[in-house]
Amino acid sequence: MLRKKGGKFAVTALLLLGLAVAAAGIWKYSTKKPEYIFLMGEVRSFEDYPMFKNFENEITNLGCVPRVLEIEESENSSIRQIQKLSETVNDNTVCIIVNAASNENLAGILQKYQERGIKILSCISEVSALYRLLHVGTVDPRTAGPEMMTETARLCGEKGQFAIVSGAPHSVSATTLMMEVRYRYEQRRHPGMILSDILFGYENVETASEKIKQFLEETPDTSALICLSERMTEAACMAVQALEAEDHVTIIGMGDPDYLEDYVKDEKLKMELFYCNMADFGTMVAQLSQKVVSGEVKGTPGEIVKLDQGNYLIKEDEILTEDDIPGSEVYLYQEYKRYQTSSLTD
Repeated sequence: MLRKKGGKFAVTALLLLGLAVAAAGIWKYSTKKPEYIFLMGEVRSFEDYPMFKNFENEITNLGCVPRVLEIEESENSSIRQIQKLSETVNDNTVCIIVNAASNENLAGILQKYQERGIKILSCISEVSALYRLLHVGTVDPRTAGPEMMTETARLCGEKGQFAIVSGAPHSVSATTLMMEVRYRYEQRRHPGMILSDILFGYENVETASEKIKQFLEETPDTSALICLSERMTEAACMAVQALEAEDHVTIIGMGDPDYLEDYVKDEKLKMELFYCNMADFGTMVAQLSQKVVSGEVKGTPGEIVKLDQGNYLIKEDEILTEDDIPGSEVYLYQEYKRYQTSSLTD
């Protein structure tokens, strides 16, 4: 009898132990922290992007878990983005901030995650409003484009030939910049300026550099290159240096002077850079995404977003093509900072 009774006690103890383990597992699972994924397109090195470190720090300070996904340089970067998301998204994922390598290729997977209740924000490189709640940018390209055209004309003495060097064809921001530069040019605001060509669609720096070199050789009267991404600014610097054309070709481009330090040090290279504080941008993106997830920010046009750095207005997207649908966007800087090399300031 005693053995039987002891056996019952043993079974009961095992059952209680099992229930305790299961309860602990459920408690542990239920108390996991919300995860925020920042998915970037191709990057040279994450060490060159202080916004990621600040994003990670701010998300951690907010009591959540950051997941910054690195995509190596690749011709199939959008495929790698899809793979990275598939490997990383889990039941604790509450927000995905995506710099899309391809709006079209990512559409399916982003729609799937939206339907699961995950908040989708596009960042810098825009995603269609069908597949995200809000687009977050640095400076509005609709105001930056005319500014770059005006500065180009000023540096050229309001006369001479110039070319526009754009990057990836899927970048809504770069395309809008290019359209605005062209629009100001076509308004004949600077009648002495002549647009020679638009070099468009190059993502690889070396390939773009060779194309720019070829263009400059065929069009030796070119006096300026307007470069609409940091990669294309780097490619233009490489081409101008290779042709030893520093004395008569001015580069007006997007880019951080810290990353382009080797070119900035070239005392002969005439270059003006337009850039933002991307470290602070990473912090702001983290704060904004947390407010979207909490429901404090709905992402509707006319809404004011309050961040530590200030207040920001959410606007309605500009409709660029007949396939566009209305959406929301917010830009976190009023204008770009500028940096001129010594050959322009002397």
